[in-house]
Amino acid sequence: MLSSISWNQLQAIFLVIIQFSQRNSPKLLPDGKEKLWLPLLQLLIASHNKFQTTAEVSAAFNDMNKHLLGSMMGHVSLTTIVEVVLNNPSYQTATFGEIRELVTGKRKLGGYRRRSTCLNQVYFLSFSAFIA
Repeated sequence: MLSSISWNQLQAIFLVIIQFSQRNSPKLLPDGKEKLWLPLLQLLIASHNKFQTTAEVSAAFNDMNKHLLGSMMGHVSLTTIVEVVLNNPSYQTATFGEIRELVTGKRKLGGYRRRSTCLNQVYFLSFSAFIA
């Protein structure tokens, strides 16, 4: 079954899962929101690592990661999101700029204050991980 799914179908399923999560997150407590969103983030990061065969596939996964992270921002704390990204082996050797690009992406996060808070938290957590 999985081999017969096209890339467009996979992206459509991914978007439906994100929409489902966005609709149901407000009904959950913070712990429930993390249980809903974080496995999806971990699955997407793991899939990205496994299928980084071409630049085109990698770029498509980057776009999916950015979309997911942008969708999660209002439901899961930024600190938790950054910790999950930093604890993933594929991002432990990443530079601050790469992690900043992943977390902020090309999306507008709602204004200068929110973007600067996001970058400050990414910097603090990446610096903390470097010291530890």
